[in-house]
Amino acid sequence: MFLLKLAIAVSVMGALSWYSAGQFNWAAMQATPWLRALTLVCIVGARAAAYFAVLFALGFRVGDFKRRGK
Repeated sequence: MFLLKLAIAVSVMGALSWYSAGQFNWAAMQATPWLRALTLVCIVGARAAAYFAVLFALGFRVGDFKRRGK
């Protein structure tokens, strides 16, 4: 069940990556490197937010990522 939830979250992140890949003309943004970098940071942040939002919606909590044992 753990791996299924992770697979769903990764699939959503991948779908968002696929969608955002065609939304920006990176070659045209060569003249504005700061805008290009800011756009990339925003895209990566949106992907990370979507990943963790899906995990949270599927019932994951922060404690689920901690190692248990000795």
